[in-house]
Amino acid sequence: MAFNSPDERYREIDRILEQAIDLSPAERDAYVAAECGSNASMEHSIRRLLSLSGSLSDFLDTPAVADRPAIRVGDVLLGRFRIVEVLGEGGMGSVYLAEDSELGEVALKTLRPELRRDPASLDRFRAEIRMARTISHPNVCAIFEFFASNDSHAPAFFTMQYCAGETLAERLTRGPLPADEFREIAQGIAAGLDALHAEGIVHRDLKPSNIILRRLKNGTLRPVITDFGLADADHVRQAASAHILGSPDYMAPEQFRGSSVTKLADVFSFGVILFEMLAGARPYPREELFYAALRRVADDAPRLSSVREGTSAIEDDILARALARDPAVRFPSARAVVQALETLDSGRLASPLVLKRACRRMRRSA
Repeated sequence: MAFNSPDERYREIDRILEQAIDLSPAERDAYVAAECGSNASMEHSIRRLLSLSGSLSDFLDTPAVADRPAIRVGDVLLGRFRIVEVLGEGGMGSVYLAEDSELGEVALKTLRPELRRDPASLDRFRAEIRMARTISHPNVCAIFEFFASNDSHAPAFFTMQYCAGETLAERLTRGPLPADEFREIAQGIAAGLDALHAEGIVHRDLKPSNIILRRLKNGTLRPVITDFGLADADHVRQAASAHILGSPDYMAPEQFRGSSVTKLADVFSFGVILFEMLAGARPYPREELFYAALRRVADDAPRLSSVREGTSAIEDDILARALARDPAVRFPSARAVVQALETLDSGRLASPLVLKRACRRMRRSA
């Protein structure tokens, strides 16, 4: 059984998987073997997906998100923050542009009601806000203040720097990035991530829509990371339907498993973003959450060379290592990924022998 593209293979795996999940174990084995025929690789992938389906179903079977506080444009909170515009929805709540009578324009983000009503969650959130306020970096959105009254039905929210500019997601709708733009954005994201990680903060939801591209007066493009780290992994898991449904395309396999989440999950998400900036497409197809989770946990990411012509073997290996399913195999930091790509850039004119040796070193270190 041959396929003309990775998407075609994914569709066939989905078809077989959807039928096999509802069969008894004996019927399932016979069905998968018959459908896959001589394609041992596809059969192996499907059997791995089936073995994981039970645990992932339990993890993803979460209640619907509770209702959000009714905040409308024109409302004034605490006599100080006038809501100007709805900016969007994040993993932890709604985001607004507000006019602060003391600081001017700020972004205001609410905490989801079910988390706001949990005293332990609220205390943990306060602690993470205090930690986040220590971050002072040009590539990280500044956090200002957190507000929560004793009334559990009143909205809890925090304010942060308002960054005007298009998001990286909006930029990617125009296609892959040229080399100079790619380098500038990749370096900025890596610097911001490393600053967060140095303070023990894991973003957990890094994606292009959480990266604002600010054009400075001197023409420099500065990516600013927003919406980071303000929920611990256990509480994210308890509210998985809201958080996971928001951005499964960029999540690391361990986040789908419900495992402990470290900075290496951010390195994986960064790898997905780099792949998309280079190829103009994500490494994984957009699909239903359950199948996306299974695929991420059981299958290696497609190679960059499968969707982008002219990709060198070592460039392929760099992206594959950033997207490794096993966190221990990934690069230790975002900056390490960028450094590997920069080394590749500086060696574009190197001899084939030099490139082959570099490629072998990369594979051994993975």
